[in-house]
Amino acid sequence: MHFIKIIDWCFLFLIAFALLNVLDRLGMIDLFSGIDRRITAKERQVRRQNARRAAAEQATAEKNQHEAERRAAEKKESARMSRLNDMASLRALERADDQHGVD
Repeated sequence: MHFIKIIDWCFLFLIAFALLNVLDRLGMIDLFSGIDRRITAKERQVRRQNARRAAAEQATAEKNQHEAERRAAEKKESARMSRLNDMASLRALERADDQHGVD
């Protein structure tokens, strides 16, 4: 008879524990969720750090892209100015040749 009372108490304890666990999962009480929330807070912190890092990398990539575009435009402009100077020099030589009568 004493053994049956022990089994009854164990069974009642298991039912109470299961009920507490269900209430915790539903968010009605905070029994076991504190651990999960700490982990979640750490995960949120890591996600924020990753988001900041990704934003910084994206900003750096955009800055590098703009810098490369600016350099390409400067190089293109420099080449255009060089061609214009070459053409002006050629015209000046042709005018000088025309003035001196050289063919």
